[in-house]
Amino acid sequence: MLGPVFDRWHSLSRGQRRTAIALLILIDANIGLLYGSGLLNQFDSISGGKIPNDMVWLLQAIESISGGFFLVKILFDDVAASWPRSIGIALSPLFILFIVGMTLDNLFKGLDDDARITLDLISISTSTLTWSSTY
Repeated sequence: MLGPVFDRWHSLSRGQRRTAIALLILIDANIGLLYGSGLLNQFDSISGGKIPNDMVWLLQAIESISGGFFLVKILFDDVAASWPRSIGIALSPLFILFIVGMTLDNLFKGLDDDARITLDLISISTSTLTWSSTY
């Protein structure tokens, strides 16, 4: 019954399998943060609701951010050297920042809360240039 599924899974390349796992981790965590129906939420339901709600969403936030780091790791390890890979590596910090922002946004939406984040780019740029020239 599951033989063809396993055969198809094993026929995928290492990068494709790792990407599928990373995306499943990312999707599960964000579904849990948004709708409260991820694997950790189901585990909490099975255990009789004994896991504190804060612990569940904290673990889901860590799971989501880890999925983003896993995708960057796949880019470093499994993508052949090329211009798109170099551009992806150069943009990976922005991708991680996007994943963290998306995780926090999904968390606040799931908790029916909101937050405002203000980035003072001038101050950040000035501070970065000052410290980089110092050291």
